[in-house]
Formats: sequence, C-alpha cells, structure tokens
Amino acid sequence: MPSSPSPPLTATASTSTARDMFANPRYASQMTAAFTEQNAIHQAIEEKRRAVDAERLANIEKAKNHVVIYAWPTVHLIFITNSQC
Repeated sequence: MPSSPSPPLTATASTSTARDMFANPRYASQMTAAFTEQNAIHQAIEEKRRAVDAERLANIEKAKNHVVIYAWPTVHLIFITNSQC
C-alpha cells in the first residue's frame, strides 16, 4: 500500500507579520500627546456642559416651587383734631 508522504509539522516564526507596536496604540502608555490633550479638552467641555445643564434643571425645579404672595396692608388713618380752632 503506497502512502503519500505528509509534510513535517514544524513551527517557524515568521517576521513578515511583525507589527509596529506604536502604529496602533491600544494602551494608555502608548497614546500620543495629541490624543490625550484633545481628550482633556473634550472632557472639560463636557463637564462645563454638565454643570450648566445641572444648574438649569435646578432653576426649573426652583421655579416650579416658587410662590408669589400678594398682600394689601390695612390703612389706619389717624385724625388729629386741634381743639383750639
């Protein structure tokens, strides 16, 4: 029975698939300064927007609970008579 020879199973390292670890950063230590600066600016803008929205919502709630009271004072007239007239 003739058997066909099978190729030997060997593991070889290929350098053709080596990647540059700085080309596609995945970790915080690999992020570029431009990205972190832009991210800080974006977070500052979002925080400012959140604070403005929170203040606006607090003022809306305060306006819902605002009560206007009208009061009329009673007028007391005192007539002073001069008895020497």
